[in-house]
Amino acid sequence: MPPVTRLEFENDARRLGVPVPTRFNRRGVPDKRIAANKVYYRAVAEDTRRVTRLGEIRQAQAGRRIAGVVRRLIRPRPLVVADPRDYRTFLEAIVPFRGETIELVFFTNGRLSAVVNGRQPRLTLDPRQRKNDWIAQLFEGPSDEANFIPELFGADEVRVFRGQQLVGRNLQQVFRDNETNTCFFDAVRRCIGVRIENAKTKKTQYNYKTKLNQLSKFERKYPNGVSVSDIGEIAVAMGFHIEIEDILHKVLHTFGHPNHSIKIVLTNTRVNHIDLLTNQESIKVTAEELDKIVQLNRNKFHIIRNGTNPPNNIETSDGCYVLDNPDQELIDEVNDQIRHCRYDALQYPELNEFLRAGRVVNSETLKFDEYTDSTKLIDMKNAYTNHTSSPFYEGFLYQVQQFRPVDQIVGVGFYKVEVGQVNEFCIRLGMKCGQVLVMFSPEIRYFEKNHNVEFRVIAGAWGSVQDITYPSAFIEKKLYQKWTGKLSMPDNFHSTRYTFPANREFAEMLKSQYENTKYWNHSGQATVEIAKKKVMVAHHIFGAITSYTRINMMIEMEKYKSIKAIQLDGIFLDDELTNVGKLFREKSVKHFPEEFGEEIPYWYVGVDVSDGFAPATELVTRSSALIGQGGSGKTTAVLTDRGYINPVYVVPTNELKGDKRNAITLHKLLGIQTECYNVKHSPTVILVDEITMCRKEWIEMIPVMYPKALVLYTGDIDRRQHYQCRGGSVVKPEEIWSIPESMPVVEFTTDYRAKDDALKKMKLDLRSEMRKVYTDGGINDTNKIRQYIRKEFVVIPLAKAVEEADAESIFMWSTHRVEKMIPETFISKGVHAFQGQTIEDKKIYICMDFFEYAMPYTALSRARHSSQITFVECK
Repeated sequence: MPPVTRLEFENDARRLGVPVPTRFNRRGVPDKRIAANKVYYRAVAEDTRRVTRLGEIRQAQAGRRIAGVVRRLIRPRPLVVADPRDYRTFLEAIVPFRGETIELVFFTNGRLSAVVNGRQPRLTLDPRQRKNDWIAQLFEGPSDEANFIPELFGADEVRVFRGQQLVGRNLQQVFRDNETNTCFFDAVRRCIGVRIENAKTKKTQYNYKTKLNQLSKFERKYPNGVSVSDIGEIAVAMGFHIEIEDILHKVLHTFGHPNHSIKIVLTNTRVNHIDLLTNQESIKVTAEELDKIVQLNRNKFHIIRNGTNPPNNIETSDGCYVLDNPDQELIDEVNDQIRHCRYDALQYPELNEFLRAGRVVNSETLKFDEYTDSTKLIDMKNAYTNHTSSPFYEGFLYQVQQFRPVDQIVGVGFYKVEVGQVNEFCIRLGMKCGQVLVMFSPEIRYFEKNHNVEFRVIAGAWGSVQDITYPSAFIEKKLYQKWTGKLSMPDNFHSTRYTFPANREFAEMLKSQYENTKYWNHSGQATVEIAKKKVMVAHHIFGAITSYTRINMMIEMEKYKSIKAIQLDGIFLDDELTNVGKLFREKSVKHFPEEFGEEIPYWYVGVDVSDGFAPATELVTRSSALIGQGGSGKTTAVLTDRGYINPVYVVPTNELKGDKRNAITLHKLLGIQTECYNVKHSPTVILVDEITMCRKEWIEMIPVMYPKALVLYTGDIDRRQHYQCRGGSVVKPEEIWSIPESMPVVEFTTDYRAKDDALKKMKLDLRSEMRKVYTDGGINDTNKIRQYIRKEFVVIPLAKAVEEADAESIFMWSTHRVEKMIPETFISKGVHAFQGQTIEDKKIYICMDFFEYAMPYTALSRARHSSQITFVECK
């Protein structure tokens, strides 16, 4: 009870250790205006806060004790408990869950298995389309019993858990979850403290210290923590720009003006708590250092991206750390050779399925007969690196340019084929008549030549060709083993997974922002999965590597009759070894491997994949010219054709790019007055539009700078002349690129732009006259075309045109003399400015001041209807 009488006030003051109040008001209460009494009231307020906080702490402690008891009572139950020592039974127990993400926890003698080489005794299994691909996650390296992961931990029991599905909910947070209720102020104080240390002048230091004093006043004002609205008040009052992020650095709240000099970014790391994360630039550390950091932060805030066992990265409140690979320079040297070969699996799902079907890994043992005491092993040395030793080597499919139905092999690539008659050798590998496969073209040629197999080609994916070489140290360290796997690995992970410690309440709050959020009650962790916008893969590189490896293996297998089993790079056989060759060596047999899956792991298994996309025109297999009048669908045919992989649309001006995807200017493509496009990109298909507007020497530079690209040149030209106006001036017109004799030509004849027969006839008649008069396209040819227009079409004076035109009418001129004659109230531009565009319904007045013979046709071909066109005399 609070003091009431004068004696009680005096005793209360003695208890608090402050002077006894000296003057009381009429109500018998110490007068707050007296200085000595003010000391007493401050002491009473501080004592009240202390008692309140002590009560909250005791209540929290009691709550934690109750929560601990509840957690023990509702300890999560595993989906299944299985003994991994009985492999078949173990698989039968866990296979029903292969369609979802599950976590396996390993136990030995009833206790959690020990950590092995920094790895925790748990394993996360992600869903996979193929059953054997899913089972392969249980193995490290080649899938045999020696690398069965539960055995690495000596586990005799495996418990399987799934993440709990959550219902998202929004929480009204009050940031106070630390011992002093001041987590917000502590974080801000740390930020200002860093600025004081880094201040260059004393005045700056003084200003920051003044901010600290202001902060202390707010800290006294909010002794029980601050809410979101409170932070807004503090930010405005102190001149701060404060951002509150979630743990994935998505901004949740913004306070204060964005131009304030002091910007503070705080992270909501758990319910009712925010923290200041420092040093967020990645720091490279060794495996031992990373393991220590992980252990130190096991019970603190941290986030691990993707793999957690062992992790190769961790973000903590003190910094971000990533595993430093000492061999990264060697790996980068190889990666640079295939830097631009990857394609987006999300953008081209049909192509991705097609190439993945051609990526045959052969990681399992294919057994033909029982082993005997005489069984020996010959092993291919550095199997993945021997492609140039193959007599069928043709290089690698580098960039996929097209994916189409075809009836023959167009170039180096992967092809969907139907198998004809096969021999016993092929049958043992799983190949059979009528089977549909996706195969690498050199492998098709191997079977055609060595085993007389006939294939019916159905579809293909082909493109540019590249050689790949490996540094000697790369081979000696066997870095190719993991490198090849990473070519396809991104296709297994279409999302990024973040794992972090959390309670269920915090996980539910995150669920309201991120749909794919799960809570793992058995480990006290939550995971958030964010779908990737791009998944860049290179199945075709991996597929070519394994294909050349198989060819070398099969050529060696042809020498022997008593083969017991084969692996990716090894042959178990009873034959006498006579000429092993430079690629193989005899190797001691430590144990005889068995098939680990339920299905026989044949090398060749039938597939059901897309046939690609038929071309809108005839099939284009090399750089070509696409010609035809404006509006005939040349550009649309390419840009809407999904059989072309990631085409880049190149135009002379920014205005012509419109809203087309992957559109750049010719200047950007060639690096004229800007950074060249090939510094960061290597396009697979280049569509160059409106080539009559481009300089000849610039067009000729394209295949020199982009030798691996399929280049398609589009324009209204033929092998003799041009029909759209060119650049330059009356005195010196630009020389136009001409189609080389060896280059294929695809002609487009349908006029999709003109919507009435009268306009179509006008255009065809004018083109016919252009063919008759053409010599060089200069002023003499222009005068002849002008005379033809005056004879065949209605031509009105400029004064009449100005009188009848409405405000939205368009005047097209060729010279600045005429430009000055047209009133500014109308849309008035040169003919060049409209090249490549379509004018839907506006009236078009075409001035007769042409100085290049193609100008009138360029202007005429912009219209949709003949009623839009009027020729204007401008004398």
